[in-house]
Amino acid sequence: GRTADAPIVEPQNGKAAAVVLSPEQYESLTEEAEAMRTMEKIERALEDIRRGRTIPLEKAARDWRKKYAITSRRAG
Repeated sequence: GRTADAPIVEPQNGKAAAVVLSPEQYESLTEEAEAMRTMEKIERALEDIRRGRTIPLEKAARDWRKKYAITSRRAG
């Protein structure tokens, strides 16, 4: 039988057409998916570092300021 916290699968023509989740299940699922995407990005970044696909921070900052028309404001 179905437990109260189990997702409900709505069939259409013998195939799953929709899944009904509680708000808590949906939130948990989306948080887990976001965590997985973040881990994938970290793994790609670490691979870039291992392969030497990096640029100095100063160059990255200069490129970003130019690309986004950011003027630097220094305290003083």
